[in-house]
Amino acid sequence: MAGDYVLVVNPHAGVGRAASMVRAVCAKLHIEPDTAIETSLAPSFAERLAAAVRTAANPVTVISVGGDGTLSIIVNALADPRAVRLAIVPAGSGNDFGVALGIRSLDQALEAAAGARAADVDLGTCNGRRFINCIGMGLDGEIARTAAAIRRRGLARGMSYYCAALLGLWRVRSVRAVLTTATGEMRIDDLLMLTVGNGAWYGGGYHGAPGASLDDGELDCYAFADLKSPMRRLALMERVRRGTHPSHPVVTGFKTSSLHADFDRELAMHVDGELTSAARVDIGVLRAALSIAIL
Repeated sequence: MAGDYVLVVNPHAGVGRAASMVRAVCAKLHIEPDTAIETSLAPSFAERLAAAVRTAANPVTVISVGGDGTLSIIVNALADPRAVRLAIVPAGSGNDFGVALGIRSLDQALEAAAGARAADVDLGTCNGRRFINCIGMGLDGEIARTAAAIRRRGLARGMSYYCAALLGLWRVRSVRAVLTTATGEMRIDDLLMLTVGNGAWYGGGYHGAPGASLDDGELDCYAFADLKSPMRRLALMERVRRGTHPSHPVVTGFKTSSLHADFDRELAMHVDGELTSAARVDIGVLRAALSIAIL
């Protein structure tokens, strides 16, 4: 396609797998490897990315070589995500957003990046931060925190998430929560977990938001009341993996374009895998806020 490419890479993604993928991307799309920009949470990354986009010929395609966390860093660094087309090269350990788009391999990623097709997808916002895929609070947040620690020991993402889930079954306590959506309010005295999905998958293959669509202007949300038994919690997490949890009696599912949540204490949470905590959360949708390369 006409225009220029801006290559962004997380060199640590997929336990170093991104480096070999960069070589393939550069060879296929005729990009100079030394022009690649490495991701960082520092303000200098946003400045470098903005400068590269500004000097590139339109239309500009920003190529993300990494996982969902890399994508999230990029969409938060861009002043206006709609000003570019974003192409995904799935080099992370999870790549759940790529799965939602039907991009599961390097060959598919290169085909999409080299082509001219694009789809407009939604972005979410959480306390002012953009997210592409999902938020997990409570048990889900604690699992993400524990899984990150396990991954630092070298275990793959899908297995680390499962091992962390087993640990979380014993540790996490429920909270009182007030959830205010676009259509009303609900109170849950024993909330165990709250998940919010823009995309349908997270955690390296968990089908946590099976009703989610990337372009419907709504988020797919699930509030889980507590199950006191660790074995019952384990069975429920297995249903989350398969995407059959919406029919469970302790699960309340709803779609909304906005969500305000108040908890009676700070909860562990992840936003596209980035770990944080909060006692109050404001979540919204940016409709058709991102143009993404598709097959």
